[in-house]
Amino acid sequence: MSPVSLLLLLLFPLSTFQQREDCTVQPPSPRHPNIVILMIDDLGYGDIASYGHPTQEYTQVDRMAAEGTRFTQAYSADSMCSPSRAGFITGRLPIRLGIVGGRRVFVPYDIGGLPKSETTMAEMLQEAGYATGMVGKWHLGINENNATDGAHLPSKRGFEYVGVNLPFTNVWQCDTTREFYDKGPDPSLCFLYDGDDIVQQPMKFEHMTENLVGDWKRFLMTRLAQDQHERPFFFYFSFPQVHSTQFASKRFRGSSKEALRSDGIDISDELRGESEDVEGSLGKARPIIYYCNTHLMAIRMGDYKVHYKTSPIFFNNSVDPNLDYFCPNGKPKSDWYVSQVCPDEHLQKHYPPLVFDLIRDPYEQYPLQNTVKSQEIRFQAMQRLSEHKSSLVKVKNVLGSYNKTLIPCCNPPSCKCDKLSRPTEFDESRPDYVGLVPDLEKTEYELLHRFF
Repeated sequence: MSPVSLLLLLLFPLSTFQQREDCTVQPPSPRHPNIVILMIDDLGYGDIASYGHPTQEYTQVDRMAAEGTRFTQAYSADSMCSPSRAGFITGRLPIRLGIVGGRRVFVPYDIGGLPKSETTMAEMLQEAGYATGMVGKWHLGINENNATDGAHLPSKRGFEYVGVNLPFTNVWQCDTTREFYDKGPDPSLCFLYDGDDIVQQPMKFEHMTENLVGDWKRFLMTRLAQDQHERPFFFYFSFPQVHSTQFASKRFRGSSKEALRSDGIDISDELRGESEDVEGSLGKARPIIYYCNTHLMAIRMGDYKVHYKTSPIFFNNSVDPNLDYFCPNGKPKSDWYVSQVCPDEHLQKHYPPLVFDLIRDPYEQYPLQNTVKSQEIRFQAMQRLSEHKSSLVKVKNVLGSYNKTLIPCCNPPSCKCDKLSRPTEFDESRPDYVGLVPDLEKTEYELLHRFF
């Protein structure tokens, strides 16, 4: 397996973008590599074995880390979904994009979306001659003027092919078991799209993974059947796992030693494993594969997010005497609880700021003593912070302008439907499948073997 090269992934689009005026379509090559991004959602830094999890199974993802390049000090643009994804796909800080304020993330009735004045990674690569595609979670805006215009969907931001996708996200209110949210799924928050069309409301999880992987394979086979040796591709597989609400498809349920969260990690491993099993026959056209998380702020206590590694819960080995009362038989009495409020009395401000050695002390438990070295580091950090603030140009905030009539609804007024085809079904009437070999399912493995 080729080493993952984040540097190449980031710099290559810039070089081609600068030369796009006289750019001609190039076949896949080391200079124009195929690129695959596998982005898992809300995975904690220590949630996989190779990053320190004591009981999570060693998987293909860990093998990828061992044989490829690990970025142990890579930083997310933000600690929340939408600004983090916006920063990743544009290479710009969320504050420069105006993705601040509101509920910190785009909701289905936000008027705004990823600003149209910004250029996405997909748009840059598309201009450089790449075929582009995606499946999975988007969370960068949906509609602008009405409930069906799809003004902010991925097809408007450089992705030629868009399969099954979550234009919003997967939240607690989408839980179909009623175990955590007794009202059942909320259709206004829980919907699934195929391309630009809503196909399931509320969305179901039983076959979601198979549908996402099925569309990823369709994209690969389309490239093989049409122009793979003439045109490189960029594909963005954005997992809805392991964001809450927790789920795993039937074939993965119970696949790990732990709970649904770990089953979700095994699902992402399965996708990587499928690709790994059939890699090797493309030579120089083998893809760069970059596996990452949206933001590394979550750790878990059972099936619940703790959010901060420095949380007392993480280091507390004692048993709360009220545990049996609040969680009889291990199940919490209440459905769910979310708070974005940090009262001032719970905060402690440090000025000058504390300095930590993140190599030796990743949990930030032991601030460095006030030595000459730490003072120098602090001075440099404060200087850079001042330079950064002075470089900011005020832009319009795109979060927080709401219009409830923008919420997608597939079958007014009930807003309930299920138009999704069975998992891995191939619809030859869809234009992006035209020209594929007739018996696709029968030759699926052979085509994937040729590709990887």
